[in-house]
Amino acid sequence: MVGAPGRMQQTSAQFDRASRWLLLVVVAASALALGSIPPPALLVVTALATLGAAAALFGRRLAWSSVPAPAWVILSLTLLTLLQLLKLPAFLQGALAPANRDAWDAAFSVLDETTPRWLPTSLDPGATWLEVAKGWLYACIFITAAGLGARRGAGYGATALFGCVLVFALVCLGHGLVEATRVFGVYQPSTRGTGFSVAPLLNANNRASYLNFGALCAFSLLAMRHPPVSRWLPGLSLPLFLGISLLTGSRGGILGLAAGLIVLLVLLRPKLMKPRGDAIAPAHLLAMGAGLVLLGALFAAGAAGPRLKHLLFEQGNGKLAVMATAMKLVPAHFWLGIGRGSFESVFPALRTSGNTIASHPENFLVQWLTEWGVPGALLALVAFALLLRPRNWGVHTSIPACGLFAATLSLVVQNLFDLGSEVPGVVVAGIAAAGVAWGARTGKLSRSPRRRLLLPVVALVLGALLLRPTYVLGRDTLERDRESLVAELAAKPSWTAFRGSVRAAMLRHPAEPYFPRLAAIAAWRDGRQNPVPWINHALNRGLSAGRTHYLLGAYLASRGHRPQALLELRLAASFDETLVRPIATMLAGLTQDEHELLRAVPEGEEGARLLLALSKNLSAVSPELSTNLLRQAASRDPNAGEVRLSLVRRLLEDVERRAASCADAASCLKEAQRLLDGAEAGSTEAIQLRARLLMEQDNAAEAVKLLNDECPRASRRMPCISSWVEAAKRARDRRALHQAMAALESEDCSGSRCAGLYWAAGLAGTSLGDRELALQYLERGATSQGSVARWREVARISREHGQFARAAAALSRARALSPNDAALTKEFDSLRHDTVEQLLRK
Repeated sequence: MVGAPGRMQQTSAQFDRASRWLLLVVVAASALALGSIPPPALLVVTALATLGAAAALFGRRLAWSSVPAPAWVILSLTLLTLLQLLKLPAFLQGALAPANRDAWDAAFSVLDETTPRWLPTSLDPGATWLEVAKGWLYACIFITAAGLGARRGAGYGATALFGCVLVFALVCLGHGLVEATRVFGVYQPSTRGTGFSVAPLLNANNRASYLNFGALCAFSLLAMRHPPVSRWLPGLSLPLFLGISLLTGSRGGILGLAAGLIVLLVLLRPKLMKPRGDAIAPAHLLAMGAGLVLLGALFAAGAAGPRLKHLLFEQGNGKLAVMATAMKLVPAHFWLGIGRGSFESVFPALRTSGNTIASHPENFLVQWLTEWGVPGALLALVAFALLLRPRNWGVHTSIPACGLFAATLSLVVQNLFDLGSEVPGVVVAGIAAAGVAWGARTGKLSRSPRRRLLLPVVALVLGALLLRPTYVLGRDTLERDRESLVAELAAKPSWTAFRGSVRAAMLRHPAEPYFPRLAAIAAWRDGRQNPVPWINHALNRGLSAGRTHYLLGAYLASRGHRPQALLELRLAASFDETLVRPIATMLAGLTQDEHELLRAVPEGEEGARLLLALSKNLSAVSPELSTNLLRQAASRDPNAGEVRLSLVRRLLEDVERRAASCADAASCLKEAQRLLDGAEAGSTEAIQLRARLLMEQDNAAEAVKLLNDECPRASRRMPCISSWVEAAKRARDRRALHQAMAALESEDCSGSRCAGLYWAAGLAGTSLGDRELALQYLERGATSQGSVARWREVARISREHGQFARAAAALSRARALSPNDAALTKEFDSLRHDTVEQLLRK
């Protein structure tokens, strides 16, 4: 019979086991469930983490004083976040957070409502509720992980976390091997990638940081003389982790991994030097590590191929600009911040150009400064720096603790450039590592001699109280509201109904400029409402939003205010290069006055792109104006290859049709030569234009020589061969024609895309007097295209050359395509009559 102490110990062990498994489930599931970014996934893992923390508190029978200090720090910061949701008197918010007050005032003003007397500090209350849930999740994870570390040690914790990352890596590998386009075959990412770019952690940088975390844990297990698991498991997993991490192309991930490896080796050095310590021989570890890293690099190179160079070295550096711009929020929101989670809706007010969404500033320090305010951010930074010093991790006595510390440090370093601290799936792993190391190091989670129900009950009650408002207020995220309003607008609702939906979204996200822009579209469509106040509010919250300027320009143009419309379209082109084509279309419809058009075009590269699009739109209506606009584009951006080649093409066309703009043909040809001299030499279009220019200069033989040298190595050979055929025809060079067609044959060209080339070669052969070759290619061209007109032309040419049988065969093919064509039947009868006469004469 088991006594009361024995039953209590047995019950505690059961709760400890339950908390351990709940911890592992949460760590693994939080990454696999799209990083727990979707609110439903976050709520589920938070509920599981709450149960795990309650089980750990009950199993360890902890007193209030035994709760780990870092957990109290996390809870304090969570409380700070919760305070941002409390409504303050408007006058007090105006004093402490005037920019926040202005954002609320502007939102209520455009809604034609009075600003309430009490307002929350947060400019996105729903997103802030989600951040409160994340804070509670992290505190629960730390408490549970500390209990695991105190009971099982850092080695067990490092192995468990390594196992969670291994599961994630195997899922990534599976997606890559089957070339998946959906996560788990269900969720379609907006990026529309395939293979290794599709994974439960959608962001490549987050994926790299998570895999690097697992790689450093695996490396520390390899360093142990007697690891908790067989050495082959982390040994085989390490190349997998590193290979998939490299495939992401995350430079921040490489930096974080390098920092983690350096710190890990520094921490392991004293232990490796001990002849009979817990670590394996240094030479063995370094050789093993170098070999596994090389295997990982080879895996990435084999999977990505030539793309790996682009992924690692040829991506943009827009993140640094976002960080620098985001820092401008700090003075305006110094004391209280904009509210945790509010960055995405507030940042457009400072964005300088483009239409991209910046959900985070890509640096956790900048994130804290803007969202918590300077006092809150400094408090968080100092608290974590003091509580999570290396010595608190037990790095001096435990090899696995060194791995946990280095793995978490790699996350911190990468979060200076690639923000993952807002993704629960990544942060949970780091918090769990810290909790395990803290519990194993301090061992202060001592049991009380009697059961303590208060703490676990409080944890359960607080978790339950938190989940309800988080679900109600956090489910309408900014992304969801955007998508729902766009879908509603597409359904053409009444103005009253749509205004109500916009109002609800604006009260959830008062600083977001997208909603008033949609309201302006609906108001304009209604015809009885004035969209200008909505547009003005959208510009107030996002002055550099090119699409809002485009909308205002279109509205002003519809009201006959052309000068103002041209100005707005100029601003739209300056801020958003993706609008070049619609802006060019609208400008071409507004005016064909060159001076007016130039006033609507910005300077520099943006202006050159718009002028190029305008030139294409106006080429048929006003060729001379089109040419002048291309000249303006070339002067604004002399290095733009597409502009230079387009102008050369237009000059050659003007020379051919004897346009007024090229009345002096020699001058135009000289200008074209100058432009081509500065263009990219190896492009197919440049080769074609050089040949065309030589032909216009009556130097077809030199054009043939150029094409004979360049076409075989051109990137797009078919257009080049087409020019080659034309040059051979003009130069009356049969040998060049044969060479061009031999190059065409080597392309294994077939089908309709080659019909034009065969036909051109046939006509060229006809003009050169090579009758047999001409008819051969004409027949191939007609066969490829399957056209009645082509076969009739083959019949005509065959008839002219006295090949009546060949002509009859061509007309038979034509009649098969159009059996009811009376004219074709008459032509066939006439041919048959001529054939009979010819036979009789013979």
